[in-house]
Amino acid sequence: DKKITRQVDVSGYAAGKQIIHTVTHDGLEWSKEIFTLDTNLSVLEWHYHRELDNTDITAVKEDNFIHMTGAFKGKRQDKKLKVSDGLWYQQMDLAMPAFIQSSLDEILFYSIGTGDNRGAMGLGEFAAKKIGEEEVSIGDVSYSCVKIKFVLTMFSWAWSGYYWYDKKSGQLVQSGESKGKYIKIQYQVKA
Repeated sequence: DKKITRQVDVSGYAAGKQIIHTVTHDGLEWSKEIFTLDTNLSVLEWHYHRELDNTDITAVKEDNFIHMTGAFKGKRQDKKLKVSDGLWYQQMDLAMPAFIQSSLDEILFYSIGTGDNRGAMGLGEFAAKKIGEEEVSIGDVSYSCVKIKFVLTMFSWAWSGYYWYDKKSGQLVQSGESKGKYIKIQYQVKA
Protein backbone atom coordinates (compact mmCIF):
# COMPACT_ATOMS: atom_id res chain seq x y z
CA ASP A 1 0.00 0.00 0.00
CA LYS A 2 1.43 3.35 -1.05
CA LYS A 3 1.33 6.26 1.36
CA ILE A 4 -0.37 9.07 -0.55
CA THR A 5 -0.33 12.61 0.77
CA ARG A 6 -1.93 15.74 -0.63
CA GLN A 7 -0.80 19.25 0.15
CA VAL A 8 -2.69 22.42 -0.73
CA ASP A 9 -0.67 25.65 -0.64
CA VAL A 10 -2.92 28.72 -0.49
CA SER A 11 -0.15 31.23 0.33
CA GLY A 12 -0.39 32.76 -3.18
CA TYR A 13 -4.16 33.16 -3.16
CA ALA A 14 -4.47 36.63 -1.59
CA ALA A 15 -1.93 38.26 -3.91
CA GLY A 16 -2.55 36.38 -7.16
CA LYS A 17 -5.58 34.08 -6.76
CA GLN A 18 -3.19 31.13 -7.12
CA ILE A 19 -3.34 27.77 -5.31
CA ILE A 20 -0.87 24.88 -5.64
CA HIS A 21 -1.91 21.25 -5.08
CA THR A 22 0.84 18.62 -4.76
CA VAL A 23 0.35 14.86 -4.47
CA THR A 24 3.15 12.59 -3.24
CA HIS A 25 3.37 8.80 -3.30
CA ASP A 26 5.72 7.37 -0.66
CA GLY A 27 7.35 10.78 -0.25
CA LEU A 28 8.02 11.33 -3.96
CA GLU A 29 6.18 14.02 -5.92
CA TRP A 30 3.63 12.33 -8.17
CA SER A 31 1.77 15.38 -9.49
CA LYS A 32 1.61 19.13 -9.09
CA GLU A 33 -1.24 21.43 -10.11
CA ILE A 34 -1.17 25.21 -10.15
CA PHE A 35 -4.56 26.93 -10.31
CA THR A 36 -5.30 30.58 -11.03
CA LEU A 37 -8.85 31.19 -9.85
CA ASP A 38 -11.68 33.64 -10.31
CA THR A 39 -13.36 35.14 -7.23
CA ASN A 40 -15.98 32.32 -7.32
CA LEU A 41 -13.12 29.74 -7.26
CA SER A 42 -13.78 28.78 -10.88
CA VAL A 43 -10.51 28.07 -12.70
CA LEU A 44 -9.13 30.65 -15.12
CA GLU A 45 -5.85 28.82 -15.78
CA TRP A 46 -4.58 25.37 -14.79
CA HIS A 47 -1.14 23.84 -15.06
CA TYR A 48 -0.87 20.08 -14.42
CA HIS A 49 2.52 18.35 -14.22
CA ARG A 50 3.14 14.62 -13.70
CA GLU A 51 6.76 13.81 -14.58
CA LEU A 52 6.37 10.04 -14.14
CA ASP A 53 4.35 9.65 -17.36
CA ASN A 54 5.43 12.75 -19.33
CA THR A 55 2.32 14.78 -18.56
CA ASP A 56 2.58 18.56 -18.69
CA ILE A 57 -0.68 20.37 -19.49
CA THR A 58 -1.66 24.03 -19.49
CA ALA A 59 -5.32 24.96 -19.89
CA VAL A 60 -6.70 28.50 -20.09
CA LYS A 61 -10.34 29.61 -20.10
CA GLU A 62 -11.01 31.83 -23.12
CA ASP A 63 -14.63 33.03 -23.37
CA ASN A 64 -16.77 29.87 -23.81
CA PHE A 65 -13.79 27.56 -24.34
CA ILE A 66 -10.98 25.99 -22.38
CA HIS A 67 -7.85 25.90 -24.55
CA MET A 68 -5.62 23.01 -23.47
CA THR A 69 -2.06 22.50 -24.73
CA GLY A 70 0.92 20.36 -23.76
CA ALA A 71 1.36 16.61 -23.41
CA PHE A 72 -0.66 13.90 -21.63
CA LYS A 73 1.33 10.68 -21.13
CA GLY A 74 3.71 11.89 -23.82
CA LYS A 75 0.93 12.48 -26.38
CA ARG A 76 0.66 16.06 -27.67
CA GLN A 77 -2.51 17.94 -26.79
CA ASP A 78 -3.98 21.03 -28.43
CA LYS A 79 -7.72 21.14 -27.83
CA LYS A 80 -10.46 23.69 -27.43
CA LEU A 81 -13.16 22.38 -25.13
CA LYS A 82 -16.55 24.16 -25.26
CA VAL A 83 -18.10 25.19 -21.95
CA SER A 84 -21.37 27.00 -21.33
CA ASP A 85 -22.29 29.02 -18.27
CA GLY A 86 -21.10 26.42 -15.77
CA LEU A 87 -18.10 26.81 -13.51
CA TRP A 88 -14.74 25.12 -14.18
CA TYR A 89 -13.87 23.28 -10.98
CA GLN A 90 -10.76 21.23 -11.64
CA GLN A 91 -10.20 20.45 -7.95
CA MET A 92 -13.25 19.59 -5.83
CA ASP A 93 -11.42 20.22 -2.54
CA LEU A 94 -11.24 23.89 -3.46
CA ALA A 95 -14.79 24.37 -4.69
CA MET A 96 -17.08 22.22 -2.56
CA PRO A 97 -16.44 23.93 0.81
CA ALA A 98 -17.64 27.20 -0.76
CA PHE A 99 -20.66 25.44 -2.29
CA ILE A 100 -21.78 23.91 1.02
CA GLN A 101 -21.66 27.35 2.65
CA SER A 102 -23.64 28.97 -0.17
CA SER A 103 -27.41 29.33 -0.43
CA LEU A 104 -27.42 27.34 -3.69
CA ASP A 105 -28.90 23.84 -3.71
CA GLU A 106 -27.34 22.74 -7.00
CA ILE A 107 -24.52 23.81 -9.32
CA LEU A 108 -23.34 22.85 -12.79
CA PHE A 109 -19.59 22.65 -13.38
CA TYR A 110 -16.93 21.26 -15.70
CA SER A 111 -13.75 19.30 -15.04
CA ILE A 112 -11.04 17.90 -17.33
CA GLY A 113 -10.35 14.19 -16.75
CA THR A 114 -6.80 13.24 -15.75
CA GLY A 115 -7.20 9.58 -14.79
CA ASP A 116 -6.63 6.29 -16.56
CA ASN A 117 -10.07 6.07 -18.11
CA ARG A 118 -11.79 7.04 -21.31
CA GLY A 119 -12.62 10.47 -19.88
CA ALA A 120 -8.94 11.43 -19.73
CA MET A 121 -8.26 14.80 -21.37
CA GLY A 122 -11.97 15.17 -22.10
CA LEU A 123 -14.32 17.66 -20.51
CA GLY A 124 -16.95 16.29 -18.15
CA GLU A 125 -20.08 18.25 -17.28
CA PHE A 126 -21.21 17.56 -13.72
CA ALA A 127 -24.14 18.55 -11.55
CA ALA A 128 -23.63 18.70 -7.79
CA LYS A 129 -26.70 18.78 -5.56
CA LYS A 130 -27.04 19.10 -1.80
CA ILE A 131 -29.22 16.15 -0.76
CA GLY A 132 -29.29 16.57 2.99
CA GLU A 133 -27.31 16.59 6.18
CA GLU A 134 -25.96 13.54 8.02
CA GLU A 135 -23.85 12.73 11.04
CA VAL A 136 -20.82 10.66 10.05
CA SER A 137 -18.87 8.86 12.78
CA ILE A 138 -15.32 7.69 12.18
CA GLY A 139 -13.74 6.10 15.21
CA ASP A 140 -14.60 8.29 18.19
CA VAL A 141 -15.13 11.43 16.11
CA SER A 142 -18.51 12.58 14.79
CA TYR A 143 -18.89 15.07 11.97
CA SER A 144 -22.00 17.07 11.09
CA CYS A 145 -21.93 16.87 7.28
CA VAL A 146 -23.62 18.19 4.18
CA LYS A 147 -24.15 15.30 1.74
CA ILE A 148 -23.63 16.12 -1.94
CA LYS A 149 -24.51 13.96 -4.94
CA PHE A 150 -22.46 14.33 -8.14
CA VAL A 151 -23.60 13.06 -11.54
CA LEU A 152 -22.09 13.27 -14.99
CA THR A 153 -24.93 15.11 -16.73
CA MET A 154 -24.72 13.09 -19.96
CA PHE A 155 -24.56 9.78 -18.08
CA SER A 156 -26.53 10.45 -14.89
CA TRP A 157 -27.87 6.88 -15.06
CA ALA A 158 -24.36 5.40 -15.18
CA TRP A 159 -22.54 6.99 -12.25
CA SER A 160 -23.31 8.86 -9.06
CA GLY A 161 -20.71 10.01 -6.57
CA TYR A 162 -21.54 10.94 -2.98
CA TYR A 163 -19.47 13.28 -0.85
CA TRP A 164 -19.87 14.24 2.81
CA TYR A 165 -18.31 17.58 3.80
CA ASP A 166 -17.97 18.76 7.39
CA LYS A 167 -20.25 21.80 7.83
CA LYS A 168 -17.81 23.63 10.10
CA SER A 169 -14.46 23.13 8.37
CA GLY A 170 -15.50 22.26 4.80
CA GLN A 171 -13.24 19.19 4.96
CA LEU A 172 -14.15 16.12 2.94
CA VAL A 173 -15.05 13.44 5.51
CA GLN A 174 -15.98 10.56 3.23
CA SER A 175 -16.94 9.74 -0.34
CA GLY A 176 -18.38 6.85 -2.26
CA GLU A 177 -20.15 5.70 -5.40
CA SER A 178 -23.56 4.17 -5.87
CA LYS A 179 -23.68 0.49 -6.72
CA GLY A 180 -27.35 -0.16 -7.44
CA LYS A 181 -29.33 0.90 -4.37
CA TYR A 182 -26.29 1.05 -2.10
CA ILE A 183 -23.43 3.50 -1.70
CA LYS A 184 -19.99 1.93 -1.44
CA ILE A 185 -17.72 4.14 0.66
CA GLN A 186 -14.33 4.50 -1.02
CA TYR A 187 -12.66 7.16 1.11
CA GLN A 188 -12.83 8.21 4.75
CA VAL A 189 -10.76 10.78 6.59
CA LYS A 190 -8.50 9.29 9.25
CA ALA A 191 -9.81 9.91 12.76
